[in-house]
Amino acid sequence: MTRPSFSTKIEEHPYQVVHIATHGEFSSKLEDTFILTWDDHLNIIELETLFESFKRVMLNANCAVAQYFHSL
Repeated sequence: MTRPSFSTKIEEHPYQVVHIATHGEFSSKLEDTFILTWDDHLNIIELETLFESFKRVMLNANCAVAQYFHSL
């Protein structure tokens, strides 16, 4: 999904659950935290703005988790 279409879908539909299957980078630095879209990326501040009306949001970052456990 492209960045504009993702934003539009979230804003137009009051979903109870949103499952995002994508890659991203999750860091202790906000400016280095983002998820990838088809044509760009959404940083954590943009995600927070999109999901501000949601009570709960969970991002499952399996790629980052797998890298962490592989490095142990």
